[in-house]
Amino acid sequence: MYQLTLNQRFQLPVDRLFAAWKKPELLQKWFAPEGMHIEETNIDFKVGGIYRIAMKTPDGHVMVVGGEYLEIVEEQRLVFSWKWESSPNTTKVEVDFEAVDESASELTLIHSEFLTDQEKTHHGLGWSSMMQKAMQLT
Repeated sequence: MYQLTLNQRFQLPVDRLFAAWKKPELLQKWFAPEGMHIEETNIDFKVGGIYRIAMKTPDGHVMVVGGEYLEIVEEQRLVFSWKWESSPNTTKVEVDFEAVDESASELTLIHSEFLTDQEKTHHGLGWSSMMQKAMQLT
């Protein structure tokens, strides 16, 4: 199995960064790689709750990812399963949030349980692009 780890610093307080992961209106602003946009966001943000996000590519192809929230510690940690509707494989995403000071925070994302290095690399590119979009949040 393969896993990727991303670390990113944000000029956002930790409460605002965490909110960007749980509020659909904020998630829609950044939760798709560059060039794609969110078509649909359904989130039941609680442990055991389900999420489903549809992303549309520039050529009109819709990609849908979904999963279950496994652990939520407000403004500290988020763990959820990750499964593309077009794939039989389910992976796991762990996100840790840390306040640097009142106006900045750091995020560590670990996406694990990939079957191939290619899958890991592809998702790493997507997450990196999404992190760049999230850095534009205010």
